[in-house]
Formats: sequence, C-alpha cells, structure tokens
Amino acid sequence: MVKRKIKGIMKKYVVTGGAGFIGSALVRGLLGLGDGSVEVIDDLSTGRQQNLAEVSSQIAFHQVNICDFDAIRPVISGADTVFQIGRASCRERV
Repeated sequence: MVKRKIKGIMKKYVVTGGAGFIGSALVRGLLGLGDGSVEVIDDLSTGRQQNLAEVSSQIAFHQVNICDFDAIRPVISGADTVFQIGRASCRERV
C-alpha cells in the first residue's frame, strides 16, 4: 500500500463501529486514501470482525465499548479525525 504524506505527517483516523457494515466500508475507504493509519473501536455487539477480514493486517482493532472512556482514551488520543459510526447505547443507571 502506498501512503501519501501531507506536509510530511501521516494522519491518524479512528472509526468507532468500524466492524459494522457502514463502518467497515469507511475503514476500507480511509485505507484507500493511503495518507494515514486507521484504528477501529468496536465492541462487536452488532458488528462482525469478518467485515474487516480483508484489511485486518492494515488496521489496529480495539474490542472495547465506546462508553468506556478510560479504554478508548489512548486510542483517540492524537487522532486527527474520529468517525462516530458506532451505536452509542450508554445509559447511566439512576
């Protein structure tokens, strides 16, 4: 894969819900740009790792819930763009 550098710096993309149908299509599209790394956050509650099988060696996959900020903080840290495709069903219990 050829990566294009913009001003000598590679971009960092994060896709939440990246193992879903739409999210995995976005992941493949971002990889096709060739200008950065792609990290995926998905708890696989509705997504499937098989949707990312063809690009699994080109991404960093994090199986965590987006409601767990402590778990996603290091992933989103330094990201140039975060695509929120994941279904947020975080509900605080009262």
